[in-house]
Amino acid sequence: MANILDDLFGWAAQQPAYHTTQVSLAMTSIEITRNNLVSYADGFLKYHPGHSVGMIFIPASFASDANQITQYFSDRRFSLTPQGLVQYPFDPNQTDPLTISIRRSIIGGNYTIVIQSSKWNFSETFAPQFDAHTNVIYGSVGNGLVSIALCNRSSTQIK
Repeated sequence: MANILDDLFGWAAQQPAYHTTQVSLAMTSIEITRNNLVSYADGFLKYHPGHSVGMIFIPASFASDANQITQYFSDRRFSLTPQGLVQYPFDPNQTDPLTISIRRSIIGGNYTIVIQSSKWNFSETFAPQFDAHTNVIYGSVGNGLVSIALCNRSSTQIK
């Protein structure tokens, strides 16, 4: 049974050479061990076709440029005025950079998603699961749950 990543990688493999092929990513997470901390991240993943380096085959992937996914947090609050009494979550001035990749395995067609933080020096890897009704990708990461939506596929000629 095909899933959203099978469809995405199949579409990307059919795009002309010398095109930049990418997809928009929106990711949410919730971590209950940190007072129900919620995060939201967004950015773009670029397609990298499978290729050989010497005798080693590197499978196809979608990956962000380093530190180009922006992550916002519910516990980083802000006010609309300097003396504001009302505090809102997801302060746009207190974000973290992430690097995210989706890799397809050589054998079996399985996928791995890697989330890396250069600020906090961690890397989390998980095997994605799929909700067939919504096409949302999800998985358990550390003490939390991550959900990923991919949309706005584009393939444009490199100039």
